[in-house]
Amino acid sequence: MERPVHESPAAARSAGEGDAVNPDATIEALRREVEEKSKRIDKLKKYIGNLEADGDRLNRELTLANSYREALDLDIIGIPIMMVSRDFELLKANRLFCDISGVDPDTLRHKPKCSDALRCDTFRQGRCIVRDAYDAKAPVRGHRCRYVNPAGRKFQFTADASPIMDLASGAILGGIEVFSQVEEDTRSQYLLFSVDGKEMGARTDTLREIISQTDVHPFPDMPAHVTGVINVRGQILPVVDLKTSLGLVNDTAGVRQCIAVFASPEGTTPGAFGLVLDDIREIVTLNRSDIEAAPDLGLATAGSRVQGIARIRGQSRVVIDVATLVCGRGHAPAETIAHINP
Repeated sequence: MERPVHESPAAARSAGEGDAVNPDATIEALRREVEEKSKRIDKLKKYIGNLEADGDRLNRELTLANSYREALDLDIIGIPIMMVSRDFELLKANRLFCDISGVDPDTLRHKPKCSDALRCDTFRQGRCIVRDAYDAKAPVRGHRCRYVNPAGRKFQFTADASPIMDLASGAILGGIEVFSQVEEDTRSQYLLFSVDGKEMGARTDTLREIISQTDVHPFPDMPAHVTGVINVRGQILPVVDLKTSLGLVNDTAGVRQCIAVFASPEGTTPGAFGLVLDDIREIVTLNRSDIEAAPDLGLATAGSRVQGIARIRGQSRVVIDVATLVCGRGHAPAETIAHINP
């Protein structure tokens, strides 16, 4: 008996061994195989057809899909972009993306979770558009975000995400996210106050509250500029005397003082501290361009606690970096303050 023309290798072996071959079963197996391959071909044709409708998108997606397997330098792409694994590990990001997000490029070697690296809890409101793209197996576009990076820079941008997929199997390999329409908000609010008759300012980003003067309890082994501690709703906070810290005259006679409570810099303890001020003036909004660098007066510690000089209604006002008051950095001498704000 002659073998069927289209019999499979297994059928051929069986026939060679003397076993009977079922032609109908062989034809059915071949039919299923052809049908499966046809489905894959149709899927590829449909995908390619959709991409060909948009030549730019075709180039982008093919480039990005290829880059997932090869060492593509993302810095050649002129918009902020990051690439993540299917498990949301941050694999690559270009300089533009790192500049906005505040991500240290060196940390990418450790493949951190993108949610941790970007502090997504601060601006996603519980939504991850890369995850949305994975779930939909399709691009997700037009998600408007507000973001404050670890350095305090504020941005608004539109985030788009797309999965990177195996064209044959449809499996998710990873994803990309890009930022567009990026706008940096360089405005910040500043608390203006007076100390020793001199008006100064400090950013309000970490300002929690302002309380009237309360009992400050002395505490042993404190630095000279820390006058003691206060109890704010059960939380014990150190109190910094700005006059002493800046080397100014510490004369409180006839002065009605108040205490501004600021959050401590991230990673330091305690979580907040009080700053003794003579008087509160107002809160103003300043652009970054309104603040100039403090002049170099040849004093090694002169700028250690001065963030810059603000021009407010034609007057110069010293802007204090309050974070330095609890980080152990040097003092800003009174000579510096007097020179800037006589």
